[in-house]
Amino acid sequence: LDPQKEGFEWNDYQQGLILGAFYWLHWITQIPGGILARRYGTKLVFGASNVIGCWMCFLMPIASYWDYRVLVVLRVLQGLICVRDTTSYHSSTATHLFQCPQGLAWPAMHHMAGQWIPPNERSKFVTAYLGSSVGVALNFPLFGYIISWSSWEYVYHFCGIFGTVWYVAWLFFVYDSPAEHPRIHPNERKYIESSLGITEHSASRREQQDGQRTPWKQIILSKAMWMTVIAQWGGIWGLFTLMTQAPTYFNNVHGWNIEMTGLLSGIPHLCRMLFAYAFSIVGDHLLKHELMSRTGVRKMGGTLC
Repeated sequence: LDPQKEGFEWNDYQQGLILGAFYWLHWITQIPGGILARRYGTKLVFGASNVIGCWMCFLMPIASYWDYRVLVVLRVLQGLICVRDTTSYHSSTATHLFQCPQGLAWPAMHHMAGQWIPPNERSKFVTAYLGSSVGVALNFPLFGYIISWSSWEYVYHFCGIFGTVWYVAWLFFVYDSPAEHPRIHPNERKYIESSLGITEHSASRREQQDGQRTPWKQIILSKAMWMTVIAQWGGIWGLFTLMTQAPTYFNNVHGWNIEMTGLLSGIPHLCRMLFAYAFSIVGDHLLKHELMSRTGVRKMGGTLC
């Protein structure tokens, strides 16, 4: 059997291990991701976790040819640190292509949002988090065509190279706060900081608060926190199931080729982004005109998700 043309001789159980390995331990670094971002800055934590995950893509083909267990270990490590799961393997049954935010990177973004985005504009900004859905929507068909034209290995090379280019741009354009940005317009910085209530006095007070202990007991016993966890768990379960199983379904059940499989697998994620953007505009409008409280808007968003 030629893996380059026919795929690897991985049975359903082995394929399941490979697909699921990314998600086994990524939840462990969710809280540390936010803590590290607060201490060292989102620019460092988010940027490093992304580019390391992309560089791991260069090792995926090697691990695939070596032993599927090596690939499983590599994907577990990738899930711990990186923001994206860009897995493409040509098995005897299907080619899986998917991308999603995980590990240290995702919670690190919340810290940066708190430093940059005025409260009444955060609904719209957080929609940018769904750039991962846009990535899936674009990468599914793109990777499908790359595989049909050349080889599945080039998908990994593309991700590694593109991720490196992104990282260079990230280092140049992104800063942890308006005060650190060397090219921000003074009026824009003044507007952002005044919207957030940032002054020299408040900044020094925040530094003092950084040394305070986190009230973990109150957080763990919070009903609102657990309701949020349950809602998020249900949404992510559906999203991850769709990402991992849609290509297999279209290939095995309908027998469609890799180009059509990639195109149809990406459409739901694009629709997800468009709906979120539309809702964010509505949410910010409600807040701006004081038609609903911020808590009410967040609850409505959680219900619709």
